Amino acid sequence: MMERIALIGCSKLKRDIAAGLPKVLYKGSLTSCAMEFCQLRGIPWFVMSAKYGLLAQNELVLHYDTTFADLSTHDRLAWPLDVARELLERIDENANPNQTTIEIHAGNTYANPLSLHLETMGFRVERFGQGLDIGQRVSKYLAEIHALTTAGVNA
Repeated sequence: MMERIALIGCSKLKRDIAAGLPKVLYKGSLTSCAMEFCQLRGIPWFVMSAKYGLLAQNELVLHYDTTFADLSTHDRLAWPLDVARELLERIDENANPNQTTIEIHAGNTYANPLSLHLETMGFRVERFGQGLDIGQRVSKYLAEIHALTTAGVNA
């Protein structure tokens, strides 16, 4: 059976709190919609952070203001490989990359370099909303969320 894991890009917009779970800390509409979409589908997800790498759903995150653009050239080049390795460490030790699909819910800055590393490791990579601008992706998420919640009510 194919396992599925989602990687969601972080949001520059954060609540004015010292720390929180990703679902509480990040308040950008794109990130919030992606988390809800994955949660409704029962897919485990991580947030990709320029500062912290991968953040699990239940991981307490200290407030930060680091963006990908703030990283040094060396750190920007190392980030995707570090995140791919961290994903391998965090997933079930019995998981087989060749039988795992990674959904990337992020813009090209995160997704392009990371996809290459994940595919090299044997993962199948899907990009949600690839080619759409932020507003179009939010609209797509909202439509999918509506369809999922309506299906749940009508089931």
